[in-house]
Amino acid sequence: MRPLFVATLISVSVLAGPATAAPDYTATVTRIVDTHAKPAYQHLAASTADLAKTLAETCGKAGSGAAARDAFNKAVDNWQAIQHIRSGPASASDRHARIMFWPDERAIGSRQLSRFLA
Repeated sequence: MRPLFVATLISVSVLAGPATAAPDYTATVTRIVDTHAKPAYQHLAASTADLAKTLAETCGKAGSGAAARDAFNKAVDNWQAIQHIRSGPASASDRHARIMFWPDERAIGSRQLSRFLA
């Protein structure tokens, strides 16, 4: 087993070649923001606006549950696509936790978070 491990390690180090220049972190972060974070937050903003509009239009109307549920599911899906980013606007005023625990009819998540922070 050990000779196989050593042979694999040598092969990987030979294939990897010499060390390259330091990575350009600024370009990497810019690319992540431009290709992932901004579009995902734009989708979230659009889906939550659609959710608010759908709820306003269907509130109290019989048979409107499916439309509200679909709009809510779309908003949750878009939140799941971006919820892993914990910096920037989502971190201000603890917005991340406010979104994550909504809707929480009994405010259980809020109470638990308050107890934890106390």
